Amino acid sequence: MNLDAGDLKYRLKVDLGGLVSSAELFFNGRSAGIRLSPPWVFDVTKFARQGENKIEILVCNTIANNYTTVPTRYRGEIKSGLFGPVKIKMFSQQ
Repeated sequence: MNLDAGDLKYRLKVDLGGLVSSAELFFNGRSAGIRLSPPWVFDVTKFARQGENKIEILVCNTIANNYTTVPTRYRGEIKSGLFGPVKIKMFSQQ
């Protein structure tokens, strides 16, 4: 993601949109936090720099998919992953 000097005047947040089950967001190699439930939003203002910025998202699943192959009473959600849409949002610094 490319940011110019004008973009850095705003508070910057990354909104992952839809996601199951947990996520950690890294912005320019630094952890912006871990989310275990919605909203899947991370403030990345202090990690942003002018020019090219790198976003990495580590999404962790539950073991629900494993239980589809073995007898069990557990019936967790088997839907998992990052569904998005992922958006960068800019807010005034007030």
